Amino acid sequence: MAIKRTLTPWQNIPDDITKLAGFVYDIENKVTGQKYIGRKYFYSRNKNIMIESDWKTYKSSSEHVQEAIAFYGIDNFDFIIRACYALRSQVNFEETVAQFKADVLTAKLLDGTRVYYNRSIMNKFFVAKEKASDEHKVKLSLAKQGRKRKPFTDETKTKMSIARKIIIVCPHCNKEGSSSLKRWHFDNCKYKPDINNLT
Repeated sequence: MAIKRTLTPWQNIPDDITKLAGFVYDIENKVTGQKYIGRKYFYSRNKNIMIESDWKTYKSSSEHVQEAIAFYGIDNFDFIIRACYALRSQVNFEETVAQFKADVLTAKLLDGTRVYYNRSIMNKFFVAKEKASDEHKVKLSLAKQGRKRKPFTDETKTKMSIARKIIIVCPHCNKEGSSSLKRWHFDNCKYKPDINNLT
């Protein structure tokens, strides 16, 4: 669900951004209590020219946040600039520190709902996979019902049959097998001579 590109009601906007690289921000859902910690640059580079970014209308790149805003309405969210920084490296560092301190990947509300919409930190640390609820399992099962695999054409069947009959032989150990033999033999064969040790 798309969000209208309107001005974002940022709190704590600095008077002058000319010497600033960007900021770390919080987005808070006033209905559910859920939050998001992210970062945004004031400027972007276009063909070596620095131009002001879309920060004034920016509402997070998170799909989960955007879906929540579209559902609850922007008036039910607070957009808070935590702090601004002069260097991009500072922006990135402080965002990461804030996310780790807030425990954005594991913190939960009293009802078990995750506090933060964040799904990763630095795109290296991710939310652990959660077990699907019984209701979700039923939905998945119903979705799969009646779904059939498209049958192979006669031409495809013939090619598959021929491929299974072709026997290849590893030149290093003389082992015979199908095309899957290449995984552990040929260039990967343990008996392949090491040319670096040949004299």
